[in-house]
Amino acid sequence: MPLKPEEKIMKIYQALIYASLIATFSVHTNATTITFGPGSYGTPVGATNEGIYTYDTFSGALFRDSQGNGDSFNMEGLAGTGGVLSLARNDVLNGLFTFDGADVAWQFNISDSVIFEGFLSGVSQGIDSFLTSADSAYTSYLSNNLSGVFIDTLFVTLNAPTTSQASVVDNIVLTEVASVPEPSTIALFGLGLLGFGLARRKKHN
Repeated sequence: MPLKPEEKIMKIYQALIYASLIATFSVHTNATTITFGPGSYGTPVGATNEGIYTYDTFSGALFRDSQGNGDSFNMEGLAGTGGVLSLARNDVLNGLFTFDGADVAWQFNISDSVIFEGFLSGVSQGIDSFLTSADSAYTSYLSNNLSGVFIDTLFVTLNAPTTSQASVVDNIVLTEVASVPEPSTIALFGLGLLGFGLARRKKHN
């Protein structure tokens, strides 16, 4: 039995609603490895874009060095000062991502922890502490407490207690996450369901 014109319109409307929801709820799994290069060697370290992410000095002082793990650069706390590195997305305001892991080391001849803390809307979502190897030997870690946790900012604390000691980080792996549905999308979906229900009710009456 052919559909009535109003039923055809309702079918098209429902298809658009479902397509919008599928696009909205989908989660992207595009991982990006922050290698800190190419860039300017030395200090101070200012806001730098790498792919869809921007890293910057949040506090203290940072030094871009040339002893990366498999690449040209890494990031370290300025000797005798140390600093905190911040990372956030630059393609979407308050864009979400996950922290998946990183390579850490300590220069020179001692070992200590590099702290990774994730934030969402300014609220801490957890901390991962990765113990470094001594004398510039890198250790690779996967995230633990922050694994799969949605964040919009990552802080990396790079200590450097003396002028001959500094913790370093390289190859920070971040994965973008799609935005959660906006209220307007949810409202649109609700109207679609309401219209669908009314159409079915009218058909059965």
